[in-house]
Amino acid sequence: MPFYYSFEAPPLPYFYVCGKQSIRSGESHAARSNIGVFDLLLVTKGCLYMGEEGQRWEVRAGDMLILHPERSHFPAAPCAEDTLFYWVHFQAGHRWTEVDSESNAPPRDSPNPYEANRRDPAISMHFGSSYQLLLQQYWTFKHRVAVEEGIKHLLSLNHKTAVTNCWDQQEAFQKWLRILYQETRDVYLSDALRLTEKVTEYIRKHYKEAIDSEALANEFHFHPVYLTRCMQRNLGCTPLQYLQKVRIEQAKLLLVNTDHSISAIAGEVGFESNSYFTRCFHRSEHITPRDYRNRFRA
Repeated sequence: MPFYYSFEAPPLPYFYVCGKQSIRSGESHAARSNIGVFDLLLVTKGCLYMGEEGQRWEVRAGDMLILHPERSHFPAAPCAEDTLFYWVHFQAGHRWTEVDSESNAPPRDSPNPYEANRRDPAISMHFGSSYQLLLQQYWTFKHRVAVEEGIKHLLSLNHKTAVTNCWDQQEAFQKWLRILYQETRDVYLSDALRLTEKVTEYIRKHYKEAIDSEALANEFHFHPVYLTRCMQRNLGCTPLQYLQKVRIEQAKLLLVNTDHSISAIAGEVGFESNSYFTRCFHRSEHITPRDYRNRFRA
């Protein structure tokens, strides 16, 4: 069963250092423990035989393996041929956990996207919701050329010493990370999760409009009960709860960045009345819209 590392973002995982290493036939990768960073191995020639606790992998040319930052990993066997691989050390920007491919629900020990902002205001007070970035632990690349070109470019930045190099490295790493994510995400996405993505995209585009369960059912040609089940399984909320969250999210932006009246903001984000908006806002943020605005005013 394939496992994924699920990173809650923003912030995105960030780059530390990378390198290129060759191992001769009969030699092995070093054994290490608790190195404190994710160790991503990308083999371009030969095969690495790696182990981590009870797991074993044969990482062949075109394969990627991400080793856990707090576990012991070791050579499961010496290399049977000359082997060449790249390694990348990176760290999660925030919460992360492991999930399996048969569990499309948000990780149990990490807040789901619906709850993340409210539970951790230090991460986001009013700048949008978090999401899950999934990277498969072991993967054989479909677009090997693009992946290898990305890691070569990242490695080429190692020798630069200019202050701006840190920006170049992080930018290159984020672009490469996106390639890895696009490679592995489609395997993880079930039909229910694909539908959830479509519903959330539709809600974010039309949140100012009158949306109810019947409207969503007509739009996606699924029964409201099935839509609700998909959303609850993958996001931990119903479609209408998600709609309200998006409206509150947009209201927070307007409260901070404009001088529009609270009643005007309520209408702008799709609430039928100011009183209902205030109740919903307080239930979500545990503060009134006016007090929330005052937090950010001199």
